[in-house]
Amino acid sequence: MKLLFLTIGNENRSSTRYRVLQWILFLEEKGWTVEWIFAKHIRLKKFLLIIRCSYRADLVYIQKKLFTRPFLFCSEE
Repeated sequence: MKLLFLTIGNENRSSTRYRVLQWILFLEEKGWTVEWIFAKHIRLKKFLLIIRCSYRADLVYIQKKLFTRPFLFCSEE
């Protein structure tokens, strides 16, 4: 299984270390493939990276509200 973590803090922020970084090694030992993206100040290039990684992931963990209104959209099929 593939897991993507999106956080607003880098490795220096305690909430990111506590909620995400301490678990990466454990999850990898259990067979997960883990990616982590520091996603504060999202611009188009980083947004496209997040979209690409999200499509490959089975589970996406969003630590907090990351996206502003222009990046949120809904399409109905």
